[in-house]
Amino acid sequence: MQKKINEKSQLPNGAFVPAHTAEVLRQVEGAGVSKGGWVGGDSWFGSVLSAVEVKVRFGIHSTWEIKQNHDFFLTVAIHSVLSARHGNRPAGHWVVFQTTIAVV
Repeated sequence: MQKKINEKSQLPNGAFVPAHTAEVLRQVEGAGVSKGGWVGGDSWFGSVLSAVEVKVRFGIHSTWEIKQNHDFFLTVAIHSVLSARHGNRPAGHWVVFQTTIAVV
């Protein structure tokens, strides 16, 4: 049975699923990845919302490179930590944050 994708998101504010996340959901559903599996993708599709929706709807883990879809992504906080730790040479370093969104 095909899941209804063009609906409200799992986020607390219930915003509608944007096009990039809807495409991710269609691809994950069509790929037949088992619950508990993993998917990943490039920067056009990547977002926090994509990761939350994939986990909540399908029970699948995901990793995304985030460049364009910054909603719910802590760009300023990450840059601040990198700058504090590495001064004016933050390239090549990384910061790992962990959070819970919509019980995911």
